[in-house]
Amino acid sequence: MFLLNACSSTGGYRQALEMSVDEYKNKITIDEVSSNQLAIISSKNAFPKAPEMTESEKDDNYVRAFVNKSNGEAAFQIVSVIHYEDDNWRFFDQASFLTRDGMNEDKLTLIERKVIECGVFSGCEYMENVGFEIPEELVKKGAERYDPGVVSGLKYVLNSKSGKEYKNIIFSQELIAVLRAVEDYKRIKLRLSKTGFTSY
Repeated sequence: MFLLNACSSTGGYRQALEMSVDEYKNKITIDEVSSNQLAIISSKNAFPKAPEMTESEKDDNYVRAFVNKSNGEAAFQIVSVIHYEDDNWRFFDQASFLTRDGMNEDKLTLIERKVIECGVFSGCEYMENVGFEIPEELVKKGAERYDPGVVSGLKYVLNSKSGKEYKNIIFSQELIAVLRAVEDYKRIKLRLSKTGFTSY
């Protein structure tokens, strides 16, 4: 059984699951830097966090697409922002996800790591922000599993040097929203025709 660290019993998980493709797509952001040949399309703001959330509910998992402005090629990355209380760093360093050829393991890219606060009689609250590349083929496969109200998408596991795992899923409707935003960007901004993504 795939148990999520995002706590499936929380209201936040249920609210994210019940969001529609359009609700996700309306929150997609596009970052264009004039000095850079890449446009970054992100679902980071799709599900905002409330300040009163607990450590596990502060976790954030989203998708970024890096679109080459010269040829329209896109590379996809899943980003996880993990909060936890412990006596020491967990040092997440590897991602595992299922491909058509079996389990694939990739090294994580460290984006940020910091101590939030430490208690007198308890451990510290840590935050690790990491990312890993995911093939476009798997993003599309996760999107194609969409069935409103049903948990579907792209599951992955983050492994750490401490031996503790972090399991999560990017819902299908979020994947669809990012793919549509990428196709819209290519068509409107780069004036490229659609590249074969199935519309929903």
